[in-house]
Amino acid sequence: MPDSRIRGKKRDAVFAAADFRCEYCQTPIEYTIQPFVVEHIIPVINHFIWNIDFTQVIGVTAIGRATITALHLNRAGLVNIRRLMVLGGEHPPGR
Repeated sequence: MPDSRIRGKKRDAVFAAADFRCEYCQTPIEYTIQPFVVEHIIPVINHFIWNIDFTQVIGVTAIGRATITALHLNRAGLVNIRRLMVLGGEHPPGR
């Protein structure tokens, strides 16, 4: 089976285009303890919104809800880091 992982300059370009953030939860790469995989960089944003305090991702479609569950996008550690980023004015991006 061929290796389908994106590497090198192509991977770097994908990360740069995402502003070095997870495209689902918008967490900056420098705040994560695990490396991003490309699946976290290529989102389908029409399936998600933020809750009122921007700490949890809400799936507005079945695909969005399944993605949140599969990627554990609202696990305690991510919610806590988002809370800190909101207090520091770093989340959500563009706010």
